[in-house]
Amino acid sequence: SVDLVIAGFFFLELALRLFAFRRSFFTRPGWRWNVCDLTVVSLQVLEEIALYSSVSSNNVPIALSLMRLLRILRLIRIIRAVRLLQYMNDLRTIVLSVTSSLKPLLSTIVLLALVVYVVAIYFTQIALTHRIDHKGSQGAQDLETYFGSLGAAVMSLFQTVTGGLEWRNMTTPLMKHISPIMGLVFALYVVFTSLALMNIVTGVFVETALQRGREDKEVYMINHLRDLFGVLDENKNGMISWCELEEHLDDPKLKAFFRDIDIDLSEAQGLFLLLDRNGSGTIDADEFLTGCLRLRGPAKSLDMQLVMRELADQRTAMHRLLLALHEDADEDQSPIQVVNASRKYSM
Repeated sequence: SVDLVIAGFFFLELALRLFAFRRSFFTRPGWRWNVCDLTVVSLQVLEEIALYSSVSSNNVPIALSLMRLLRILRLIRIIRAVRLLQYMNDLRTIVLSVTSSLKPLLSTIVLLALVVYVVAIYFTQIALTHRIDHKGSQGAQDLETYFGSLGAAVMSLFQTVTGGLEWRNMTTPLMKHISPIMGLVFALYVVFTSLALMNIVTGVFVETALQRGREDKEVYMINHLRDLFGVLDENKNGMISWCELEEHLDDPKLKAFFRDIDIDLSEAQGLFLLLDRNGSGTIDADEFLTGCLRLRGPAKSLDMQLVMRELADQRTAMHRLLLALHEDADEDQSPIQVVNASRKYSM
C-alpha cells in the first residue's frame, strides 16, 4: 500500500508537469532529467500493475520473474537522488569533496601498507629467531599470537595504528622475552604512524576537500550567473539594459546574487555602470560573467597589478600633458593652439 501511494504521488506530480509544459517538457532546459523521471515513474507504475495482475490471476511463476526484472530496474530511482544535489549546496559539496579525496586515499593506503609491511618483516624476523631458540616456552607462545607469521604481524600492526588493538599487549611479550629495546622500537613506529603520517594525511585530505569545495562554488556561481543572465535578457538579444535589470530587482535569483557579492539592491545602478565597461548602456554575456566573478571575494594580486599599471599609465599621460601645456604657455600660443597641443600629447 505504501508503494502504491508513493507511485500515485509521483505519477500525479509528473502528470502536472506534463500538463504545464506540454511539448516543451522534452525540449526545455533539463529535459534529460524529465525523461529520466518519466522512465522511473513509468517503471514504477508498470510494477504496480504487474503486481496487481499477478495477484488477480494467481500466475505466480510469471509474476515472480516479472517482479525480479522490475525490481532490478527500480535501481534507476537512485539517479533521481543525484538530481537533489543541485538544490542542496552543503550535501553537494560534501559528496564532491569525498569523491575528490579518493585519489589521496589510495596513496595513503599504499604508503601505510608499505610502512606496516617493512615493520612487520622486522618484528616477525625477531620473533621467529626467539621462537627457534626457545621452542616450546611461554614466550614463544606469546610471540606467536601477534608475530607468528608475516600476515599476523601486518594485521596486528595495522590494528595498532587504527585503534583496533591495544599496542601495550603487543609490546609486553617483546620487552619481556626479547629485549626492552623492542618497546622503544615499537613506540617509534606508533609515534611515526599516529603523529606524523596520519596528521599529514589528514592535512592532505582537508586541503583537497577545501580546494574541491572552492572549485564547486566557482562552477555553481558560473552556472547561476548564466541562468540569471538568461532571465534578465527578456528580448533574447544577448544584451542586458538597465531597464531590463531594473524590472527584475524583485526576482529571488537576483536578490540571492546581490547577497552573494555583498551589495545592496539600492546600488544596482552603480553595479550596472561598473559592469558596462565600454559605456554602451548595455551589458553582454562576457561583461556580465567576467565582472560578476571579479566582484566575488577579495582582490587578487593580478587585479592589484592591473590597477597599478593603469594608474602608472595615467600618471605618465598627465605628466606629458602638463609638460605640453607648460611649453605651449612659454611660447605664448593662443588658447585654441594650447588645447590642440594638449589633446595631441594626451593621446
